[in-house]
Amino acid sequence: MSEPPALPDPVRDLFRAGVPHSDALGIEFLGWGGTEASPTVRYRLPWNQALVGNPETGALFGGPVFTVIDYALGTVCSHPFAGKRTIATIDLRVDYTRPSQKGRPVIVEAECYRTTRHVAFARAVAFHDSPDEPLALGQGTFMLYDTPAEWHERAKS
Repeated sequence: MSEPPALPDPVRDLFRAGVPHSDALGIEFLGWGGTEASPTVRYRLPWNQALVGNPETGALFGGPVFTVIDYALGTVCSHPFAGKRTIATIDLRVDYTRPSQKGRPVIVEAECYRTTRHVAFARAVAFHDSPDEPLALGQGTFMLYDTPAEWHERAKS
């Protein structure tokens, strides 16, 4: 993936402060891609025995996969606004197409493909090796609003 402008620290700090369970799940930022008009982002959810939903196969629960998809979609929709605007999920749909495999991390790539004055639209794919073999597909709609000044202070603490 190429490297468009780095995620501004205020946005990253706001996301980490607002979504602390992302650290508990071990979600890792992998990089930016796409263009300024249509950015993409990749995250990695490491396989973890504590997140297994099917002990026979080692497949992860759907919840952690849903969470990393939501996190990636929100991050990619926030990127163009450099901490000046905040997002809230209006609608999020995830279709699970196949179970994850034991011991393998889940990669999520998300793209913000359209932004209006008050709404951003994004899609994501979760996979092991290739987006052409998805584990899950996500589609999200996010409300955009001005970030309250006190949130910047909260993110610093």
